[in-house]
Amino acid sequence: MMHIFINIFLIIVFITLFFILFTVYEGWSKKRKIEKVFSGRMKLDAKSFYEKYFKSLHIPEDIVMDVKEILEKYLDADLSRISDEDDFSKNLSFFWKFDSMADVEIILEIENKFNIKIENNEALNTTKLKDLVILVWKKIQDKNDKNSNE
Repeated sequence: MMHIFINIFLIIVFITLFFILFTVYEGWSKKRKIEKVFSGRMKLDAKSFYEKYFKSLHIPEDIVMDVKEILEKYLDADLSRISDEDDFSKNLSFFWKFDSMADVEIILEIENKFNIKIENNEALNTTKLKDLVILVWKKIQDKNDKNSNE
């Protein structure tokens, strides 16, 4: 009987060790891919990021920062070197390999944060950071226009 418990214990230890090693490797792999994509880019603080990519579009700074914070939260990554033209269907597509539900979670969080609705086709056609921020801003403006007309 003791032999069975020892075997079960060893199996549990092996599975736990495998899971830990896989998690460490996945984190290392993700960091390596992020570094490769953002290599040579300067880190931008929030204000510099906004001024460089979105100020000329007259999108409020808090909307840009909130969208970026949501992305950082659900992608579990430092996006201080991201640009407005980075594309989640191309150079940033690796993020979905690490969390296949992150895209859904991001859209849901954005919808909740800004009290807007993003249709599936809109989400599928919004691949660049700039496009996402513009879509959110447009949805907020449409909602505000609708509310002011009522």
